[in-house]
Amino acid sequence: MIISIDTVRADALTFEDRLVSPHLCDLAGRGVIFDQAIAGSSWTLPSHAELFTGLPPILHGVHDDGRRIDPLHATLGEQLGALGMHTAGVFSGWFLAGAYGFGRGFDSYRCALAEEPTANQALAHALEAGGTAALWARDLRGFSSHLDVSSARVVELAQQAITEAPDDQRLALFVHFFDPHHDFIPPSPFDTRFDPEYEGEMTGEGYWNNPSIFDPMSDSGRIVSDRDLEHLRSLYQGEIAWVDNRIGDLLATLKAAGRMENTLFIVLSDHGEEFFEHGNRGHRQTLYDEVLRVPLLIVPPHSAESEMQPAHSSRQVALCDLLPTIMDYVGSPAPENCWGRTLRPLVEGGDQTPRAVVSHLGLGAAHGSRAPLRILESYRSETHKLIRRLQLGTGPLGPQLEALEWFDLRVDPGENVPIQSSQRAQIAETWAGAEAEFEALRQFAARMPHSPTSELTTDVALIFEQELAGLGYGENELASPVPENRWPVGPGPALPLPPVMHK
Repeated sequence: MIISIDTVRADALTFEDRLVSPHLCDLAGRGVIFDQAIAGSSWTLPSHAELFTGLPPILHGVHDDGRRIDPLHATLGEQLGALGMHTAGVFSGWFLAGAYGFGRGFDSYRCALAEEPTANQALAHALEAGGTAALWARDLRGFSSHLDVSSARVVELAQQAITEAPDDQRLALFVHFFDPHHDFIPPSPFDTRFDPEYEGEMTGEGYWNNPSIFDPMSDSGRIVSDRDLEHLRSLYQGEIAWVDNRIGDLLATLKAAGRMENTLFIVLSDHGEEFFEHGNRGHRQTLYDEVLRVPLLIVPPHSAESEMQPAHSSRQVALCDLLPTIMDYVGSPAPENCWGRTLRPLVEGGDQTPRAVVSHLGLGAAHGSRAPLRILESYRSETHKLIRRLQLGTGPLGPQLEALEWFDLRVDPGENVPIQSSQRAQIAETWAGAEAEFEALRQFAARMPHSPTSELTTDVALIFEQELAGLGYGENELASPVPENRWPVGPGPALPLPPVMHK
């Protein structure tokens, strides 16, 4: 069973705080908590595509709202379905819509949002390139998944999938919870659990556009006070606790069905959330650790319950490692074109050679803007991190370096003290390691199959423009077409970029 909880920072779900997650704490006693799990991007669509393909975003190419997973890239559902497993999925955020490619290979893949048939139909239509934008926008009028409280419905559908699964078939179940995503409106009693003494007026409703939280016209952007920000974080924590409460019901159903003991559990998040650590709120804006470092728990099948503290692994791992891990446990090799590697040795008490993680984020402009497309790339080893912002300008010059930050994570895990002139030698060393990793990715990408771009594009960014803005994504969308004279970004939709000079 794969449980994906959207928008959860690693420090918000430790699997050891029983006030936050008693049911997941119980589950963690049977498994391994990964303290350095890193996502390949800072928003839902590319991170889940990474989970489903075993490819980091820089390779799978799903970088914007208008791209679907390449049909030539085998997905989780297809891999497990080919083994004869009964496959079921439940999702509660429209970036997980089956038409993005996530539904491929599933016997059932259901939407847990309000008015499921209408939402499913509208999502599917919107993701069909060449659709009529006005028609699908009409279907979606008033549809805002981030305002739904959907976890109860997620569990209801997941429970149905468990009870309907044939007894003589292995079950592969993917469950996606969206409630921790803003708006932060946890139901009672979780709305007061983490800040019972608050007497102010701040709520989590209308979070993204609330002028008492953020004003883009002010110098710093941030308006919210420390006390009100603390309350917002308590509401966010309440959302996570609410999800854990529902997960408890799901685990009880699994146990009643006799499937608890022989199940591989993977509990993760796709990205974190910023609360002004680096001047921002939300996500899909930066590649700092508050949005890249995510909770990850793996519980192997036939593991025994234990009253001891959960095991931990400090080895850095990536979300693309989860597909090969799953395939390892079900007794099948990972897909040929898979960048990730199995984590089974770490789960079973062994070790692995350290491996860097590359993350990627496209920063575009709103419709009609002539601003150059920008890309953020981060290279993270277990000790150092390099973040660079690149501009894809017009003409033949290729990607240009706009900004660079380097951090020593051993002494600055919060990434508060960036590049210093006295550390140029260390920066150059990290840059060299990054370019070596990018070169390996370039060579890997050149060997991968790629469908024509025309088969991967959708109308979704145009159709969902209003919904994107409400989710906080509007100002970063990549809907504007890339001019023909911009530097090409690899085979088909894939990256990585050609080498970038560091001065």
